[in-house]
Amino acid sequence: PIKLLFPRSLVPNEETGKIELSLLGLGDIVIPGFFLALLLRFDATNAKMPTNKVNIFEPFPKPYFYSAMIAYFLGLATTLFVMIQFQAAQPALLYLVPACLGSSFLCAVMRGEVSELLAYSEEEEEEEEEEVTAETISAAVAAAADTSGDEDEEGDDEEEAVSPLEEEEAPAKEESEEEEEEEEEEAEVDLEEYEEEDENEAEEEEDQADNNDDDDDDEGPGDSDDDDENDDGEDDDNDDEEQEDEDQEDEEQAKQNDDDDDDDDDDDDEEEEEEEEVT
Repeated sequence: PIKLLFPRSLVPNEETGKIELSLLGLGDIVIPGFFLALLLRFDATNAKMPTNKVNIFEPFPKPYFYSAMIAYFLGLATTLFVMIQFQAAQPALLYLVPACLGSSFLCAVMRGEVSELLAYSEEEEEEEEEEVTAETISAAVAAAADTSGDEDEEGDDEEEAVSPLEEEEAPAKEESEEEEEEEEEEAEVDLEEYEEEDENEAEEEEDQADNNDDDDDDEGPGDSDDDDENDDGEDDDNDDEEQEDEDQEDEEQAKQNDDDDDDDDDDDDEEEEEEEEVT
């Protein structure tokens, strides 16, 4: 994305007549830039600046950042000097890395903060941010609990305000409940009386049926003999009628047979007459 060109020599080329240039790579800028940004955050930590809300315009001491920035420019200048002096391209990080690391270490030695510089890590700040967020969440939960407690208290006050009305309505409710109980008892009594009447009627009908059966049993044996004789007489009459019917049927059958014979004779006579006529 960027193109930084530096002259390789101050004298133009004899063949082309142009000054030869050398390109400064992107990695030669970005990697040292990460290191400088980390040193700036270390300076902010030493100055006890808040990391979550930083005002970029608020001044604070930056000894490590300034020393590394100066060392970066000196290392870049050294790279250009060697390239021009020896007429050969040079890897910039070969001079930039020792310059930046040496300057920050020298500054820590002079300030007596070598152990703090080596032990510095961004993970601690992330843990602190998590703690801050956890504290904010707990505070929000506590506030919500307080508001819910206040609402419960208001609800209790409302219930207390409504309780006198409920006390006035309580006697009316008790009277209505007593009336309902009395009506239920009356209905149960009526139902029991109706069931008793049904049972009495059923018992009377059973007694009457038993009395009728006893009357039938009390009739004498003579009555039964008379009944048997009547039955025998009726059977004889029925036999006589059946015999008469059979005789009538036999007579009718005999008459029909006679008629058939007469018809056959007539037919024979007619046939003989026809034969005679034919002959």
